[in-house]
Amino acid sequence: MKKVLIISPYFPPSNTADMQRIRMSLPYFKKFGWEAEVVTVLEKHSDLSKDKLLLENIPSNIVIHQVDAFSKKFTSKFGLGSLGLRSMYFYRKHVNKLLKAKHYDLIYFSTTEFSVMILGAYWKKKYNVPYA
Repeated sequence: MKKVLIISPYFPPSNTADMQRIRMSLPYFKKFGWEAEVVTVLEKHSDLSKDKLLLENIPSNIVIHQVDAFSKKFTSKFGLGSLGLRSMYFYRKHVNKLLKAKHYDLIYFSTTEFSVMILGAYWKKKYNVPYA
């Protein structure tokens, strides 16, 4: 079975469009031969609406990794409110560990936090894992 690492800063219980794509597609990855893992940001860093019921639709076999982010209270003083920018350092650090420990066939970004997507090129160059 192929392995996909999904990068989605917003994930249930955060209720955002980015998360809906992943939440609705997760049940089908296994059916089509993919073992999916999700890397998301700790929910405490999202100031968007939350709906705990969204967690009920996540298949129990999905591994969910959570990364930290710099506090918006601190970074907004410097004009950095974007969750993508605030979490990029932590994404790089955590996913580097994952890519050293396991083989992934694809890194898949599903986000409107476009700044975090720059890490795809970094991981492609460093670990030769394609990204989409």
